Amino acid sequence: LGPNEMLLEGAYTPVAFGGQRIMPAAMALIAERAAELGAERALTFVSDDNIPSLKGCKRTGFAPCLQRRAIHRLGRCRMIFAPLAAGTPYAFDVPPGA
Repeated sequence: LGPNEMLLEGAYTPVAFGGQRIMPAAMALIAERAAELGAERALTFVSDDNIPSLKGCKRTGFAPCLQRRAIHRLGRCRMIFAPLAAGTPYAFDVPPGA
């Protein structure tokens, strides 16, 4: 992380509370607090197949900017980060076959 960045990980909404848009509200509050503490950018990483969480991120105002990939080899895990072009859409916003 950079000196003015915050990372939000492990966000989870219990099934009983799903669909109530709790996650976007909580993420917004956390990002606001981070800004008060000097963070200029908030990052979170969500699996491509976790559509409910991705939609929550979009509702909060997060936009795709980095892709994180885990490389597992010989019992070790290495993370690879690749920047995405500005304006990269969420996968669920791209029509099938486009």
